[in-house]
Amino acid sequence: MRLFIYKSFVIFIGIYLLYNFTIGKKIDDYEKKLVNFATDEGREKLRDLIRKEIKNTIDNEKSENDDNSESKQDNVAEEVTN
Repeated sequence: MRLFIYKSFVIFIGIYLLYNFTIGKKIDDYEKKLVNFATDEGREKLRDLIRKEIKNTIDNEKSENDDNSESKQDNVAEEVTN
């Protein structure tokens, strides 16, 4: 009977550790993210991050459009000279 209790205790500790190191870590990560959404400071950080990403995307699109228009003008000039 004592051996059964020891084995059960070891198995329960193993299951607890396995749960804590796998699923428990993910739950903690999601909980931290949820807390960030719940506070005003966390929401403001998220807004700033989104604004920065949108600005970077717009700047990249503008530079790509400028590069494309210059290369198109060069191609047209080459075709005219030929």
